[in-house]
Amino acid sequence: DKDSDGSRYSGGHGGGHGSGHGGEICAKDFNLDLVRTTVMTSWALFGDVPISILYIRIMNGAMARLGVPLEAGLGVSIAKAMVFNVANSTTRNPVFFSYATTLEHAGRSIQTTGAPPSDWSPATDKITAQLAQDLLPVMRDSFIAWVPLNTINFYFTPPQFRVVFLSAAQACWLVYLSLVQHKR
Repeated sequence: DKDSDGSRYSGGHGGGHGSGHGGEICAKDFNLDLVRTTVMTSWALFGDVPISILYIRIMNGAMARLGVPLEAGLGVSIAKAMVFNVANSTTRNPVFFSYATTLEHAGRSIQTTGAPPSDWSPATDKITAQLAQDLLPVMRDSFIAWVPLNTINFYFTPPQFRVVFLSAAQACWLVYLSLVQHKR
């Protein structure tokens, strides 16, 4: 089984394969895609978390200058979540698609030839196509998912723990982004 870009994707099944051990994953059916895993992990560490910290600081500073307290009522929390999502979604999602596609192109080349690619046009073509096809649906889904999550975060979570809450939610969001990045 392969992704549309020809790479192997993780597959496997629950029950033991003839061993009688339930929940065992069959080694022959499971193939960890190291390039995809490395790209998604590096994005989480070097993209998602730093961007979240930056956006929270910018949001808190802007709201403070406008006289909006860090801990506000539900209506203000909804408004903050909407503003936060517009700024976040319009910058983070295009950057993610560009980053992930570029690094996966390089990783696949290194994996197969031992050298970085000499031709980057497949990556740029894929980025262009993916932005045209997937960016608006991902931004819509971002609004559907993140406005409620950020409303909860701004309304219930103490300010010092908001990045922690976002990071936990982003782990789930990264699964979604990975699936969109590798859809067939």
